[in-house]
Amino acid sequence: MKKTKKLCVYGIGLLLLLSFVGYASADGSNVTVTWIIPADLSIAITYPTGESQIVFEPGSKTFSEEQARNQHTGAAGMNIENDGNTALQINFTFADAWYDAGLANFNCSVDSYNNATLKVYWTNSNETANHTVVANLAISASEDFWFWSTGTDCTESAIGEDTETLEVWYTNV
Repeated sequence: MKKTKKLCVYGIGLLLLLSFVGYASADGSNVTVTWIIPADLSIAITYPTGESQIVFEPGSKTFSEEQARNQHTGAAGMNIENDGNTALQINFTFADAWYDAGLANFNCSVDSYNNATLKVYWTNSNETANHTVVANLAISASEDFWFWSTGTDCTESAIGEDTETLEVWYTNV
């Protein structure tokens, strides 16, 4: 009888132990956790020339390949840096037609003063055309832009300046 009691106690103990092990190794499921981070499409535009804008200052009303003021091989006319959290496509377009001002063209070279990887030209017949100037500007990367312009018998406003708006717009890639 003592053996039977011992076996019963051991049996009950074994059953309790097995039931605990059963809970410890129960079937489970994996749960996916997703973070949806909004795209930050931020850029910083600077003017390495010390200007606060792109300025042309030709010596006469007719000029050819006039470069932006203070621009040279070591200082681009403008720099754009991607401050966001996604790669960006950068596009330029003029807000309005500038044909009436006598401007013949506006040229933009991307990446290098002399050996640009991309040259973009606006003429007095396509001045409001959109141009992709950088297809993929990586996060924290920047790009330099150099500018030249040509004009024939350019007209002036009352204060001696003709100001046009170059729109810089961008989308995530």
